[in-house]
Amino acid sequence: MNELKNIKFGNADGKKEARRENFESLFYDNDGYFEKLCDPDKFLVIGRKGTGKTLLLEYFKKYMRQRKNTFVGSENMSSFISTKLKNFEGSDIRPEERTLFWQYFLLKKFTGLILDNEKAIQRLKSRSFKELKKIDKSVQTTLQTITENNKVNGAATVGLTAVDAKVGAEQSETQVRMPAKYYSNFDELLERVNVFIRTTKHAYYLTIDDIDELNGAVKNKEDFYSLTIAFINALDKVNDGLWTRQQNGKVVATLRTDLLDELNKRSDNLSKIIFDSSVKINWFSTLGQFDNPLMKMVLHKVRASIKSYDNLSDKELFGRLFPSARSGTNSFVEYLMKKSFGRPRDIVFFLSTYTSMFGESTHFEYKKLPFCVPPYVAFFYQDLENEINILSNRDEVLSTLNLIQRQKARMFDFEKINGYFRKNVDDFPKIKNLKEGLKSLFKLGVIGTVFTRKRKSNVYEFSYREGTETELDTNATFVVHDAIKERLSLV
Repeated sequence: MNELKNIKFGNADGKKEARRENFESLFYDNDGYFEKLCDPDKFLVIGRKGTGKTLLLEYFKKYMRQRKNTFVGSENMSSFISTKLKNFEGSDIRPEERTLFWQYFLLKKFTGLILDNEKAIQRLKSRSFKELKKIDKSVQTTLQTITENNKVNGAATVGLTAVDAKVGAEQSETQVRMPAKYYSNFDELLERVNVFIRTTKHAYYLTIDDIDELNGAVKNKEDFYSLTIAFINALDKVNDGLWTRQQNGKVVATLRTDLLDELNKRSDNLSKIIFDSSVKINWFSTLGQFDNPLMKMVLHKVRASIKSYDNLSDKELFGRLFPSARSGTNSFVEYLMKKSFGRPRDIVFFLSTYTSMFGESTHFEYKKLPFCVPPYVAFFYQDLENEINILSNRDEVLSTLNLIQRQKARMFDFEKINGYFRKNVDDFPKIKNLKEGLKSLFKLGVIGTVFTRKRKSNVYEFSYREGTETELDTNATFVVHDAIKERLSLV
C-alpha cells in the first residue's frame, strides 16, 4: 500500500533538505529558476522567506559540482564577521569604506577558491596562476601587524611615542608598523583573477546565503541596512570584474524581498542592479487544483518518493491523493492557500504535519486537515516574527499586531481600530503612526482587504497574491489572515 508516511516532502530548512540523498529528485523547479540562475549576468536570488531561495542555491551548487573542472565554494556571514574582526578588531567599518571591504572579502574568498583547487600540473605551467598567487600573498601580507623588540638605553617607547619613564639601563622598545590599506591592491588582484579565469578551462562559483544573519551581529538596524546595500554594490562590482567570454566565474547570493524593500528606501542605485542581475522567486498563482504550481511541486515530491505513481498524470495523482467530496467539490488547494502565504515552505510543513499524524492513510482527508492547524500555526507565526524582526519599525509592527489581537475582531476598518487605539493609547507606546504599522502588516500578508459584492461572495485580497495592490487602502475593510487569526484567537 502507498501510505502517506512514505512520502518525503522535504524539510522546512533548505540546507537540511539539501543533505538528503534524493535531494535532486525532490527538487522542483517551478518556473525554470535554475536555468535563469545559470545566466552569467544573474547572481542574486530574490524571494520572500520560505519561497525556496536556499533550495535553489543548493541545487545550483550540487549541479555545478557534478560538472567537469568546476569548483564551487560557500561562505556565510560568520566568515564575513570573522574577517571584519581580524581587520578592524572591535571598530566599525566606516560607511564610506563598507563597499570596498565587501569587495575585498568577496574577492579574497573567490581567489582562495581558485588557489585551493587548481591542479598541481596547472600551477607549474600557468603564468597567470603564479601571478595571481603572488598578488594574493602581497594582499595578505599587508594585513599583518608586524611587531619587533629591540634593546635600547634610557626610556621605554611604545610605538613611535616616547614614554618619559626610566625603567633601567636596557629597555625593550616595541614598534608596530601600521599595515597598508587592504584595498590598496584590490584592482590589481581583480585584474589577475580575471586574467586567470580567461586563460583556464576550469570554472569557479562562490555562493553566499543568509545575508540577513548580519541583522543580529551589528549594533543597529541602520548599520545593518548600510552593510547590506554595500554588499549588493560590491557583489555587482566583483561580478562585473569576473565576467569573461567563457562565462566561467561568478559570486551568487540570496536576498529576502522584505529586506530589499527596506534597502530601496535608503538607496537610489539598487533598482538597476536588481533588475539586471536577479532571479525573482514567486509561487502564488490563481490556477486551480492540480495545475497550481505549489500542487505541481507536491505531486513531483510524491512521485520522487513513491515510484509506482510515476505513470499517473497530475490530474490522476491529485484525484487519488486529494479526492473530492461526495458533492463533487474539492477544496484542498483553497484550504492550503488560505492557511499559507503561498510559499513552498508553508505547504511542505503542513502536509508533513498531516503525514506524521495520519501516516497510515493512503490519501488526504479534508475533515482531518484542522487537526494539523495548531502545530502548523505555531511554525507559521515563528516564521512571521523572523520577517518582522528585519523591519526598521519592528516594535511598531509588533505593537500593531498586539492591538489587533486586543480588539478581538478578525474584520475591521481603520475607524474602528483607530478608535480602540485612542481609548487605550497608553498601552501601545511603540505605535507612533498606526497607518504605517497597518501598511507594514499588509505588505507581510498579515492583513488583507475585503471587497463586498452584491449577491456574490466577498473578495479577499492579500499583497502576496498575483494582481493585488502592494499598498494598503486605509479606506477599505481589513481582514486578518486565516493562520494569523488562529494564532491570535480571533473570531
